[in-house]
Amino acid sequence: CVLGAEKKLPKDKNSKFEVKIDYLHGSVAIGVATNDVLRNQNGFGANGSYCLYSPNHIYENGTQKSFMNYSNLATESIVGVLYIPKKGEILFDLNGTHIYTVKVDPSHQNVDLYPFVNLSHNGSKLSFL
Repeated sequence: CVLGAEKKLPKDKNSKFEVKIDYLHGSVAIGVATNDVLRNQNGFGANGSYCLYSPNHIYENGTQKSFMNYSNLATESIVGVLYIPKKGEILFDLNGTHIYTVKVDPSHQNVDLYPFVNLSHNGSKLSFL
């Protein structure tokens, strides 16, 4: 189930949001996506999606990256997402530590981007901080 924010991220200033994983059952994706991704419920693996995906993957415009140098997303994890439109970058942090920077594809730098979470199971619980 893809849940996208109704309010788009501003293109003229940096914006940040944080999500706490209160309880994780199944998998979760947390990040930023185009409206097409949200409308079509494509989720984490689609073009236009930039996110962390449990347990230890990063998706950059539909391309999967794997990393073993940070803790897996789990219950009690806090994911921070910082969008820097002037640089075309999205920075991810986990529990206050920067883990990766993705580049926004040039084709998405002038379209509206929205925060989103994607839960694979209804038993999970998240909080926006």
